[in-house]
Amino acid sequence: MQTFADFAFKVTETSNNTLVTTFNKPVIFSITNPAVNADTEYYDISPSGQYALNPIPATISGTTLSHAIKADTVAWAVADPTVPDFTQHGFPNVIAKTTFTPGQATSVSANGITVDIPANTFSTPVTFELLQGPIANFTANAPSSQAPVTDFAFKVINNQTGALVGKFNAAVIAKITNSQINSASKYWDITPSGTYQANPIAPTITGDTLSHPIDAAAVGWVITSPAVHQATSPVTGLPIAPILGGGAVMVLAGLYLVVRKGAVH
Repeated sequence: MQTFADFAFKVTETSNNTLVTTFNKPVIFSITNPAVNADTEYYDISPSGQYALNPIPATISGTTLSHAIKADTVAWAVADPTVPDFTQHGFPNVIAKTTFTPGQATSVSANGITVDIPANTFSTPVTFELLQGPIANFTANAPSSQAPVTDFAFKVINNQTGALVGKFNAAVIAKITNSQINSASKYWDITPSGTYQANPIAPTITGDTLSHPIDAAAVGWVITSPAVHQATSPVTGLPIAPILGGGAVMVLAGLYLVVRKGAVH
């Protein structure tokens, strides 16, 4: 993370020159800075210099961050994290989560997506969240002739500090099963801005299941399959409406001839 603001208070009781550590009412801290965005984090800093994510999320509106403070037993820092929070970037829904304990393998699964987490993936306890967004979030930027099939992302939280974890000690294995996945499906990285980038490692596809190793949470992912266009005309290439119209004329003509023959006999 990159800290772009830090501050602390020193409050002194004027009558006896003693330090005041708690307030009767909270004060409101605000900072406006072009670096503030939806991912900006607000940390408490202990007297020993240790960072811990403040348990109460700051209020962020545009480039302004604000927070209520009712004691001055710690200092504070405002930082731009190196790990994006993908609930803010197209994957707002936590569809499943698990608590990981070092040395114990686990998994998380929902909506046809299973993530196997090896025992050595993290060195500290974390909360591992599986995220997903509306597939419509990824339609506009989809590569030509490709249609999004499903999407997912991770949010991994260090349970000791509250900070987001971006890099894994060992790769997890994501397995995605979907009836629209086939041998022509593609696996894409999705940046926080929503841009598609081809993952450099080809996925393994068996039937309608795609699997891939993942060792970081710096991007999200979308799987696409070739777009299927609905037919709008018969194989002749002629428009449907004129053919139907012609057919109707031919049917009416046939009925007319039948009636005429009946009239003769």
